[in-house]
Amino acid sequence: MLCAESRKEMEDWIGALKSVQKWESYEASQFNMEHFSGMHNWYACSHARPTFCNVCREALPGVTSHGLSCEVCKFKAHKRCAVRSTNTCKWTTLASIGNDIIEDEEGVFMPHQWLEGNLPVSAKCVVCDKNCGSVRRLQDWRCLWCKDIVHSSCKEQMGKVCPMGQSRVSIIPPTALNSIDSDGFWKATSASCSSPLLVLCNSKSGDNQGVKFLRKFRQLLNPAQVFDLMNGGPELGLRLFQKFVTFRILVCGGDGSVGWVLSELDKLNLHKQCQLGVLPLGTGNDLARVLGWGGLCDDDAQLLQILEKLERATTKMLDRETCRFVVFATVLHYSFNQNFGAPSFDDKKLEVVAVFGSMQMAMSRVINLQHHRIAQCRQVKITILGEEGVPVQVDGEAWIQPPGVVKIVHKNRAQMLTRDRAFESTLKSWEDKRKFDSYRDSRPRLNSQQSMEYLTEEECAQVQQLGLVADTLINKIRDAAKTHKLVEQELAHAVNATALVLTEAKLSSPECLSRSTAVEIVNSSKVLQAETRMLLDGKLLSASPEEEELRSTLNSLSAELHKLDDIHWICPLMQCSEEDLVRVSKSSSSIKLKIGPKVKKEKEREKLHKQKSNSSLSGNWDIKGGACEPDFSGN
Repeated sequence: MLCAESRKEMEDWIGALKSVQKWESYEASQFNMEHFSGMHNWYACSHARPTFCNVCREALPGVTSHGLSCEVCKFKAHKRCAVRSTNTCKWTTLASIGNDIIEDEEGVFMPHQWLEGNLPVSAKCVVCDKNCGSVRRLQDWRCLWCKDIVHSSCKEQMGKVCPMGQSRVSIIPPTALNSIDSDGFWKATSASCSSPLLVLCNSKSGDNQGVKFLRKFRQLLNPAQVFDLMNGGPELGLRLFQKFVTFRILVCGGDGSVGWVLSELDKLNLHKQCQLGVLPLGTGNDLARVLGWGGLCDDDAQLLQILEKLERATTKMLDRETCRFVVFATVLHYSFNQNFGAPSFDDKKLEVVAVFGSMQMAMSRVINLQHHRIAQCRQVKITILGEEGVPVQVDGEAWIQPPGVVKIVHKNRAQMLTRDRAFESTLKSWEDKRKFDSYRDSRPRLNSQQSMEYLTEEECAQVQQLGLVADTLINKIRDAAKTHKLVEQELAHAVNATALVLTEAKLSSPECLSRSTAVEIVNSSKVLQAETRMLLDGKLLSASPEEEELRSTLNSLSAELHKLDDIHWICPLMQCSEEDLVRVSKSSSSIKLKIGPKVKKEKEREKLHKQKSNSSLSGNWDIKGGACEPDFSGN
């Protein structure tokens, strides 16, 4: 029995079932030809900036006449040039790499797969760290796997073997798909693939939002390891991965999609060698909530971070039950112990609860309502009496069940990937500390003789005023972070580092200020200035009142930094570009920090004062609200 909320959804499910039946009748070679063809997947699009055809190298037309773009490798072409394209799309198998393969006595290695031109505006060469690309012509290169960007002149200095980028743990390299098994399917085996990821995405989930997730996953991973559930079902992907000792599955959809995949795992007897994670896209995402992945994911820009979290996930066992329907009626008998244990999804017990109407069920999605607990048991038998059926719902699928008996018994256990937030917090703390230490060690510094000299009264006043404006900007950023989470993610590192420097200076002896301390204040203020400007230029706070306040304070900070150009011993340090300072602060990690709390306790001030170096401060450093220490704990 198949039920759906609308006719359109019903037609989609029927189409998917027919697709599965159609694929079952296909030969394996037909599947291999379509999924592993390496051909471009074209779609028409316009471009907001100058873009060039990768075939004829001429400019693509504007908005009125669309060009074509490959949804996987982003190869660009005129409509007339697409048929003449000789370049293959992103590699899928060893055979598709061709003569570019790297092979020696140690084995076979994956080379870079370069695509020329049409680079992002902010692209920089990984070799010389200078700007890459051009809006005037097709030039410079981007690797489709590790995402490295390089000048044509620097390309020879790059290593030949591709490191596969941030998602290398999850990727099946094309070199691993090197033979066809006896059943006609590609055999995926490789020593480098210890726990690869199979992505099964329901393109119809989330009001067809699954389509953009399919496209993004194929850009990040090997296209051959990403499958559309609505085009052949989960069996095709599972058969590709069944040769691995262990592998992971990411189901992108709702509870119905997860149930579908788990059923196929039972048929192929693969549930012992795979762990399953969920990316919630559908309407019923209860399982994703329980496993810690949230109620809904609608932003494909976050997939790289999701892959990282999936790699750090832990495995828990999920009990699975089987519903059996009997057409004759019997009397319901039951007995139970009212000493309930704590609910769990891996104790092989069923929780029997009562709800008093659909209103309570709807409210429980918004607030944490406790349902009335009836029993904990290992199996349930429900008898439906009378002549009319009753509404029944299982995993989000609803129908009218005729009179009879419903039996629910424990079937087996599935290995599910759950978010380990404690481990993520510990790892984040370590990364934050490493990032902060690298930032402090990489700043421009004076020589030992200069660092011992003290500032004149005029110089001290200028640096003091800079610190006051920097602290004002920090407070403005804290206020903006309360309503804009992205502000905290992007600026937390610069805020924490600058606030610590200001706190050290504030707690110093008031007699004098050394040049080394002044340099710390100047360098940290420049990084804070540069990162704040990058955030605002990215239009992330466009048309918000916080943007105007931040820009006003940022202009004041820039003016104070400009005044320091007249100080001869600071002037050479001021020549260090903002981009260089931002690059230093971000080079060691991509993990975000959290803006730390203000220092309030006197004990914390005394501890910080003891840890301070020989730098000191003259005059009154009256910073309203104080500064803050870096938040290494992530709290």
